[in-house]
Amino acid sequence: MLSMRFISEFEFTTALYQVANVELFLSSRGVELVNQDRRVTRLLSMMRSKLTPFLERELRFFFEISDPSSNQAFHERAIEFQTFGDVSAFADYLQNLDPVLIVDSINEDNPQNQASNRVKEAQLDFPETQLRFRYVVGEFLHRCYLPVEDALREMSRESVEAMTTQFWSEQEMFYAQFLKMESTSFKPDVVVHMSPLTEVGCQVWLTPSGSQCDYVRIGTRTPELIVHQDDRKVVDSFRKVLSDKQRMTIMELLAGRPWYGQELAQQLGISAASISHHMSLLLDLNLVHIERSEHRVYYKLQQHRLVELFEMLQRSLLEGAWR
Repeated sequence: MLSMRFISEFEFTTALYQVANVELFLSSRGVELVNQDRRVTRLLSMMRSKLTPFLERELRFFFEISDPSSNQAFHERAIEFQTFGDVSAFADYLQNLDPVLIVDSINEDNPQNQASNRVKEAQLDFPETQLRFRYVVGEFLHRCYLPVEDALREMSRESVEAMTTQFWSEQEMFYAQFLKMESTSFKPDVVVHMSPLTEVGCQVWLTPSGSQCDYVRIGTRTPELIVHQDDRKVVDSFRKVLSDKQRMTIMELLAGRPWYGQELAQQLGISAASISHHMSLLLDLNLVHIERSEHRVYYKLQQHRLVELFEMLQRSLLEGAWR
């Protein structure tokens, strides 16, 4: 059963990332959406205005990322917590994380060693790192997030109503269009968080076999992006795939058979977080399909979609339509 709602724990971690990387996220959405949602930019401005210089610096230390499609590992801490409905209790949970796990999360969020200096600094003194992290989480919760949570909840409620109607009108299309997967790939229970701060995009967490359900975060303006997405953006994204050696290698491997994430990571000699980073673009283009088998999540190349994208690229080159 799929259920959609506002989950404050997910939106709190989203806020931590969004405020720490506000220019990065707003610039990426500016390409995807015709107009910014003034309500979102206003709420982000309100949260940023509450930061002291020291808090802003510390927030960036723990939550800065180099790519908006980053895995954003601290969301997984919310899934581990699972007692949804009390964001203050979740903040307490975060504040008591093992500092090694905190450092691991920074690493996961920045594939290809892009946060090596921060990681080295955090590893020098784990007790101090934990104290710094406790300060950031506690101060951000009370100064920045709680004053705007009701407004975020109301924005999410509007989208939940619209998306629930869409889901019940055509369930299989909903899974394919928004979640990039077939319904059979999910556990019987799927929890969807509609995120105003995310605005566009979808992130799926397929939990281990012992868990009760899978989790999804969908930006509240994702339907708008799907409706208005044109061939130019698709072709530009496909060019990014073709220009990246590791993504090309991944597609070559997937053309032979389905692979699961850890297996790909070992084959390529990169981290699982880097695999997730590369897969985000392939999933957005519907180049890759996700399947679950024997308690593992497998990636499978959609060969017919690859042919479609090459045809689109060929037309763009021959017709000179997007010069």
